[in-house]
Amino acid sequence: MEKLQRDDVLTTEEMDTPDTGKITRRAFLVRLGALGAGLVLHSFLPQGLEMSAEEAGPDISKELAERWVPTTCWIGKQDCGMLARVVNGRVVMLEGHPAHPRNRGTLCPKGIAQIMALYDPNRVTTPLIRTNEKGVPGVFREATWEEALTLIAEKIKEIRARNPKLIIWQKGRSKSTALYDDAFVKAIGATKITHGAFCSDANYRACEYTIGFHGGLHPDFKHCRYMLAWGWDITSSGGNLLCQITWPRQLLEAREKNGLKVVLIDPRRRAAGLQIDEWLPIRPGTDLALALALANVLVQLGYVDRTYLKQYTNAPFLVQEDGYFFRVEGKEQVWDERTGSPQPYDAPGVEPALEGEFTYAGRKLKPAFQVFKEHIAGYTPEWAAPICGVEAEQIRRIARELGEHAQIGSTITIDGVELPYRPVGVMAYHVSQQELGFQFIRALLIVFMLLGAVEVPGGIRSTFDRKIHENFWKLDQIQIKDPPYDFTLKDSVYFPINSVSSSIVAKVMLNPEKYGVKDLPEMVIVHMANPAVGFADS
Repeated sequence: MEKLQRDDVLTTEEMDTPDTGKITRRAFLVRLGALGAGLVLHSFLPQGLEMSAEEAGPDISKELAERWVPTTCWIGKQDCGMLARVVNGRVVMLEGHPAHPRNRGTLCPKGIAQIMALYDPNRVTTPLIRTNEKGVPGVFREATWEEALTLIAEKIKEIRARNPKLIIWQKGRSKSTALYDDAFVKAIGATKITHGAFCSDANYRACEYTIGFHGGLHPDFKHCRYMLAWGWDITSSGGNLLCQITWPRQLLEAREKNGLKVVLIDPRRRAAGLQIDEWLPIRPGTDLALALALANVLVQLGYVDRTYLKQYTNAPFLVQEDGYFFRVEGKEQVWDERTGSPQPYDAPGVEPALEGEFTYAGRKLKPAFQVFKEHIAGYTPEWAAPICGVEAEQIRRIARELGEHAQIGSTITIDGVELPYRPVGVMAYHVSQQELGFQFIRALLIVFMLLGAVEVPGGIRSTFDRKIHENFWKLDQIQIKDPPYDFTLKDSVYFPINSVSSSIVAKVMLNPEKYGVKDLPEMVIVHMANPAVGFADS
């Protein structure tokens, strides 16, 4: 390094020949190269990012004042630690903080690019008030904060006096949920809607309704050995609560330490080629059919964790011919093989049956698992193959590999505690953005419930805090109402299980008569969101 510097960096004396004072050919090329590099660098810097001579000081050859300031990324989901390089009071670079446990010194392109927002000459630095009508290009004038806030407050007060629910708060990826998304909204009584058209809401609702946890599906990479990358972009995609730095790193570690096998289920291979072992190019929107076929094969081959189903699911609950659970004094019953009669599911010593058909007090009863078996009997790989565009034998083999790798009955000891060990998982997040996304995620959950691989080491995870979400109970208490409906269509015949989606609100506002809606929103407050791209049909 030192030799290169001595050879390549010339002094003024070396550049100019002592006898003529003329610049040499070598010196000319060196100066021309330095000038060209400076011009190229200048062309790529945002206007105002480069430092003027006044800012640098009277003598730019002197050492610049430099410091590194710890900070946090605000643009992503996982709050990566960053270091800002500040030279003479100006941020010149952002990079990952090496001591941060999540990003470990790395930073994605979005994180690095945040420096643009600091010095973008087109950024808004003062409130703007529109001076012309909507529907045409906007004309705005600058205003003081006092004028702008007063105008907004008066409008809020006017609408609140009639109906505060007609004020919409559209949230984005807020970094202060307790303040912006909860306290402020409750204080003014507004209606809060989601930040985008669909995002991963169907995934969240399906998990809440089926297993009680709030989140999308991802694997326990630390212990997983076989993973389905279902609609997940391995190299440049995030997932539940974390983003595109954490998941790919954990994937690579799992491949290196666990020998993780990865099967990509996706219409496109994207950039996953080096990190996958097999690719199933499924037809878009046919994921539910494939999930049902996988469940069919697992049941047929006997890859079923019966202990898990009996202890932690409603698989043994007795179902009547009308499709409702058989209850006695409000409590679900199971068929107790010990007594040959219905017993409360939580009765001491009960030995519930998973299969069969029973008669009690003139009623025909079947365990829910038996009903499920009969329901999926027709969803064979041969049925799914022409729908999904995947060969039947390929579907059957993937199901068999899932069952084999699940190691049903095995355990692992972690921190002195013996736990079930099911090293099979799935990464499925935004794949729920489809017409049948809610039911697809539920079917996918059932596949892993059959294997006993839900929220256990090696299996699938959906949350970090393991708190049961209120929707686990609330979504079972939905009562379909008659119109008129509110503009979110909650409890309507259209979308009873409702995420308060911005796209639904937009569709209602375009045609309220169609949906039986009388009162429409009168004001929208947008926080860290973009309605122009977030509202479908806006």
